[in-house]
Amino acid sequence: MSLSSDTTLIPSTAAGTPGGWPPPPVTVPSHAGTNSWLGWTAATVASIWASVAIISVFAPDMISGIEQQRMPIAAFTTWLWGLGGSVASLVPMARLRTDVGRRAFWIMLSGATMAIWAVAMLVSVFGPTMVTGSDPTTIPLAAMIAPVVAMLATVAAGIVAVVANGLSRPPRSIW
Repeated sequence: MSLSSDTTLIPSTAAGTPGGWPPPPVTVPSHAGTNSWLGWTAATVASIWASVAIISVFAPDMISGIEQQRMPIAAFTTWLWGLGGSVASLVPMARLRTDVGRRAFWIMLSGATMAIWAVAMLVSVFGPTMVTGSDPTTIPLAAMIAPVVAMLATVAAGIVAVVANGLSRPPRSIW
């Protein structure tokens, strides 16, 4: 039995007609992807602020002095780095939004940012603390450093996504 004699494998209708073979190419409308971009951007910013909230609540406190006074240093500083991380993710997302064909770039940027802040949250909450002195002073180094590193990594991920998007386009003619 040859493939050309079996009519059940290849439909007999004309190409391009409904049910025909090969199927017509899929066309993407110019407005497609707007909701996708908005959803990924909202998820990115929400994940940053969820991480900031969890770090602020559950990160170890700085304990110092003879009376062992507690100061939630992470709660005082993390929101600033979260704000910087939000801006650092929104700016490249806005630049990538202009081209629906480059949807993979904003999805990768969003996923990378979510992963960066999830790792920062885990390191801040479960990371080591430094204990010094005869009156044990506890300094939560991980809770102080991880949000800063997360913001810088978010900036780097945004730069990589924007540069990769520019490099993936064909060169423009100056004429």
